[in-house]
Amino acid sequence: VLTLLDDSDPSVRAAASMASWKFEIPEPFLDALLRNLTSEDAGVRLSSSYALARLASAGTAPASSGAPVGRLSEPSLSRARDALTARVADPEPEVRMQVARGLANPRGGAELAAVGTLSKDREAGVRVNAVRSLGYPGMPIKPYLDRAVTDRDQGVAHTAIEAVGKIGGAAAEETLTMAPPEPPCRI
Repeated sequence: VLTLLDDSDPSVRAAASMASWKFEIPEPFLDALLRNLTSEDAGVRLSSSYALARLASAGTAPASSGAPVGRLSEPSLSRARDALTARVADPEPEVRMQVARGLANPRGGAELAAVGTLSKDREAGVRVNAVRSLGYPGMPIKPYLDRAVTDRDQGVAHTAIEAVGKIGGAAAEETLTMAPPEPPCRI
């Protein structure tokens, strides 16, 4: 897999990236994934961002599939999260979605600012992943989630309401009681 991550064919590098996060010890793949995250090929960036997001959020966010996720050491985890933070303005929405996903429960101001930026993205899927990544105890509700609960996209608003509920406390109660009621469901 390590050799394939450096292959000259972008589709091979992308496929290798998709396999790399499943290894129990993914450390040997990190440098190649970080290089591929800045590839000119959108498919390679997407696959690398997906792998890095899985690895970066493994200890925080629940797995979204039955596949076990490898665990990075703390220094490697920091490198992965820093690299994801740097891709907040990637031109591909799918990459930005993975950036938001990988920065679940932001650690520090730079990560929080990156996820906050993504919570205002023009693509609803990116906003959903961003507000989901903010839904952890101790995360601030303002200024990102309180705005997201009234997002024009119902999927984003629903996810933001869930995130605020996971944070809990008086600020969550205030935010949720201030949110306008959802329109009636039309069948």
